[in-house]
Amino acid sequence: MAFLPTPAVLGGTPHSRPAVTPRGGRAARATAPAWRAATLRASAEGPSGGQGSGSVADIPPEEVRSLLSSADYVDRISALNRSRAFGDDRLGILLDLVRSDPNAQVRYLAVAQLIDAGADDKAAVLNVVRDVMANDAETSVRAGAADVVCGLRLVEAYDDLLACYEANADWMVKMSVVAGLGELGDPRAYEFLVGVLGGEDVSGMGMLHTAAVGALGELGDARAVDVVRGWMDSEDGMMRDRATDAYKQLTGEA
Repeated sequence: MAFLPTPAVLGGTPHSRPAVTPRGGRAARATAPAWRAATLRASAEGPSGGQGSGSVADIPPEEVRSLLSSADYVDRISALNRSRAFGDDRLGILLDLVRSDPNAQVRYLAVAQLIDAGADDKAAVLNVVRDVMANDAETSVRAGAADVVCGLRLVEAYDDLLACYEANADWMVKMSVVAGLGELGDPRAYEFLVGVLGGEDVSGMGMLHTAAVGALGELGDARAVDVVRGWMDSEDGMMRDRATDAYKQLTGEA
């Protein structure tokens, strides 16, 4: 999964970042598809109860729905924490929130749930996430939209992903694009990922390069074997491990 920025669910700012952790921790597993979906769902679930008037513990679905019209963003987050109460209307409600909710945390949590709720109507999701990547004012929401594109394999938005990468100076948005391209599975990503490896890693921590190597392994293009092999002697232990894993994916060697 992509290295997705996670805003605080209640309070704080939507720019909160997960700490960089050693291999085996959450950041190190950023390109694993199963981890991608699990992280998005976990970040969308939040706590079982809210603050203020927003608690959703043991309340009926109609009351959960009523929280969506509250002027208090905590109430709307509480409703999102129980979004399955929306039934068949869930996807439409999430898309509306992503497009128009004034609070960045609400938009982020709504876009996070699209990876779970949007599989049955990818065309509707595609239109919204394209717009979000290009126009949303919040970094975490743009990164979340890029992650949804890759998680749902919306290959029609490949060019939009690259445009999002180029337009955003924030390395976390770039990370969401790079880490997700292997899962997206579009063969055009090979040249782009090689280009990322040949350029500056704006994360300052080697995270973009490490994610690019992992994405090349997932992409499965045999041309990447020599590229990946060249990183197996890196001084960085995380990169060595990621390059070794990618090499095994590409060659089938144990």
